[in-house]
Amino acid sequence: MYKLRPLDIIPSNVDGRNVLIVRDPVGYIEDTIVLPGEFAEIIPFLDGRHDIRDIQLALTRLKGRIVFSSEIEKVLSLLDEHLLLESPRFERVKSRIEEEFRAQELRKPVYAGESYPSSKALLKEWLENLFSGKESQGDFRGIIVPHLDIRNCVHAYVKAYTSFSPKSKSRIIVLGTGHYLDDFVAVTLKDFCTPLGVLETDKDWVLMFKEMAELERDNEFYFKREHSVEFQTVFIKFLFPDVKIIPILVGSLHRFVEENRNPIDHDKYKKIIAALTDLVDDDTFVVASVDFSHVGPRYGDNFRVGDRDIREISCFDRKLVDLFLKGDSEAFWGMCKDAHYRFRVCGFSALYFILSSLKIKGGKIIDYGVWKDRGSAVSYFATGFNF
Repeated sequence: MYKLRPLDIIPSNVDGRNVLIVRDPVGYIEDTIVLPGEFAEIIPFLDGRHDIRDIQLALTRLKGRIVFSSEIEKVLSLLDEHLLLESPRFERVKSRIEEEFRAQELRKPVYAGESYPSSKALLKEWLENLFSGKESQGDFRGIIVPHLDIRNCVHAYVKAYTSFSPKSKSRIIVLGTGHYLDDFVAVTLKDFCTPLGVLETDKDWVLMFKEMAELERDNEFYFKREHSVEFQTVFIKFLFPDVKIIPILVGSLHRFVEENRNPIDHDKYKKIIAALTDLVDDDTFVVASVDFSHVGPRYGDNFRVGDRDIREISCFDRKLVDLFLKGDSEAFWGMCKDAHYRFRVCGFSALYFILSSLKIKGGKIIDYGVWKDRGSAVSYFATGFNF
């Protein structure tokens, strides 16, 4: 049986040739890999449930000619050579790469120079201009802020952070979507580098959380390329340079949706929730780094997003946030579960995590938007809340 790792695979055309552009969002492979376009035929069968014989039969039917097993073996060998398959070879390399990352004291910025300026002077000037003269929309202990590329919705970041009020020397839980995380949560003790300097992690808090939640698995490697926390560190370091952060990635609850059961009944999830509830005090603030609906061809739909879809997305999103601000975790779970395949709210798990562990005492929607690109759309909020 052969299984492809979680990867970003984008069909493209280079010099008149159909190709597949492959990137590793987790970070085991640094370089972009270009594969022949015809490899797209075999990829759907690399799900861990098909052997070479299965693939051979399927491709023979698809192509209308006999596909020899040697052809398939050649493709599989090339994919494994590039570390694209879950295999013994990949596991050996994976262990070495994770150990190298684990030995680093600092989590280095990945998106500086791409999503925001990499120069300290330019970044400081850019942020000063963004926040100059901006009025606060509230005085909130928690904010919902996008993790969509900063360039696409910077106004939402600014509106959220001007309404955020952590105290000096306090701590901020930065709760990010772990887009490829295969666990409930991931944490790290690493401090975060930004062009403005190092943002320190509250290591004592993280260690207590790990112990109380009984987090035995070391999965901090998922922070290596994850942007949902990195984007927030830039704003936090600029606005609140004396605070410490608690970086937490929250994984998908997709399997619970598929099995029609609530994670709150899962023993491990309950321990994580209980630990967070016990450790949050008056000096703890929360940034939920989440986006909302993902609709269109880029996300698996067979239609391009139009005005009617935008209205439907907006209606759904606002009802969902209203439930969050009311602290209604049961209705929030039910709404997300029922519409999971239609709207694909990537921040669903992180927001439900908050609802399960904190008593939400209302809040305010400060800004809302939908970013559109090539027939697809991603929605986002700037929202303040208290707990």
